[in-house]
Amino acid sequence: MKTKILYLIDKLEAAGTQSHLLEIVKRLDRDRFEPSVIALVAGGTLAGEFEATGVKPVVLSTGKVYGYSGLRTLLFLIRYMRKEKINIVQTYFLHADILGIAAAKLAGVKKVITSRRDEGFWTNSRQRFLSRFLNRFSDRMLVNSLAVWKAAVQKEQANPKKIHLIYNGVNVNEYAPSLELRGKIREELGLSGEEQLVGVVANMRHEVKGHRFLIGAIPQILKQVPHVKFVFVGDGALRSKLETYSDELGVRDRIFFLGARRDVSALINGMDVACLPSLSEGFSNSLLEYMACAKPVVATGVGGNTEIVENDITGFLIPPRDSKALARKLVMLLQNEELRLSMGRLARQRILDRFSVETMVRAYEKFYAKLCARKVLHVIWSLDLGGAEQVVIDLVNQLDREHFSP
Repeated sequence: MKTKILYLIDKLEAAGTQSHLLEIVKRLDRDRFEPSVIALVAGGTLAGEFEATGVKPVVLSTGKVYGYSGLRTLLFLIRYMRKEKINIVQTYFLHADILGIAAAKLAGVKKVITSRRDEGFWTNSRQRFLSRFLNRFSDRMLVNSLAVWKAAVQKEQANPKKIHLIYNGVNVNEYAPSLELRGKIREELGLSGEEQLVGVVANMRHEVKGHRFLIGAIPQILKQVPHVKFVFVGDGALRSKLETYSDELGVRDRIFFLGARRDVSALINGMDVACLPSLSEGFSNSLLEYMACAKPVVATGVGGNTEIVENDITGFLIPPRDSKALARKLVMLLQNEELRLSMGRLARQRILDRFSVETMVRAYEKFYAKLCARKVLHVIWSLDLGGAEQVVIDLVNQLDREHFSP
């Protein structure tokens, strides 16, 4: 019998968590697992891509979680979980936690998983208090880095015994070195043969991604590497402010603000050096994508970045908010082709060894199987029948340890 998993998320926008979920849904073993997806609100461009995997998302129109709209969504979720006989509910983000955990408990779903994918940079004290309360009713919390694990324990007082770590993974076939893609992007941007390109792939919704500190480093970089330009891939409310700041520093003509793009692999291939100047990170998909494309990286030593980048081997880790340090390391790489190529090769190998999407999905499948296996054994043990103990012992001895952990 297949394990039915419901993934509940706020909306299906083209962002890191949603793209991560898409990869899981796309690649789960359908002989063993039957995934379904519900988004609380409309919006985003990924609904069609989920549908292409054979999983048509249910998109709701939830307004305020605490009002009538939230109650209506709660009742819908309860009916859906009961009708579909869902075995596992996995939630992403606070509103999904609130409605998903409550609905799962009322619907009789036995296993509820919450997800944490950042260090809680966005949350306030009221939200953390609510998360601490909700955590009592979940069976497991999935995190994507040790940094996120520590943040969940410190900020939410999460039970460490309930937390399980699975690192993000990247599609190493889609994100791979390509001279053809490199040439295409350089032609699109009108770069000459001698011009180099430094790039950032990150949304511009909040200062946390640190674009401002890279812009602040550009004047210093240009003094030593005059033939360099910069490309910012991503969009958000801060874009106009960042453009204004680059005007104030006199470097606006050196930056391509491309907005949100879907051809990220091609854009990364067009870069000579990739950068991530974040102030906080859970476990950056952008870093994985950079390194899979064999690009040396300069990133801040925050959060999960330190678990991806090997300092001085696959790239450089610098302090956050430090434009001078950022400039020094970027100049070092831009002026040394041999170092760029060496770090890039080692970066891709690290991704192949540890952070492929196949490795990630197999870890999820093993986690789900263990979660269900524990329930089965608990039910058998609770049967107060003569000889039940020997039945359990025999069953444990015969279990496939690749998929079950009794």
